[in-house]
Amino acid sequence: TLGPVTLPNKPSRPLRIVLAEDNRDAADTMRMLLEMFGDEVWLAETGHDAVEAVRQYAPDVLLCDIGLPGMSGYEVARILRQDARFA
Repeated sequence: TLGPVTLPNKPSRPLRIVLAEDNRDAADTMRMLLEMFGDEVWLAETGHDAVEAVRQYAPDVLLCDIGLPGMSGYEVARILRQDARFA
């Protein structure tokens, strides 16, 4: 049988997370789970929206789908790494 699951230590404050996912059901489910842990979540449905959301909200974390419309997750990462704030 499996034993109890041990979760990593949670930071003392909520994380600010931008979630870039074009599948609405997956995005809503992930957002709900992250918010259950007390984190703040902003959704982005395209690569361009993800870049703008990161620039606007300055999150602690970007969770980014690789296959986004308009711009891949790799392109999102490349663009954000060119910005000194997110390098």
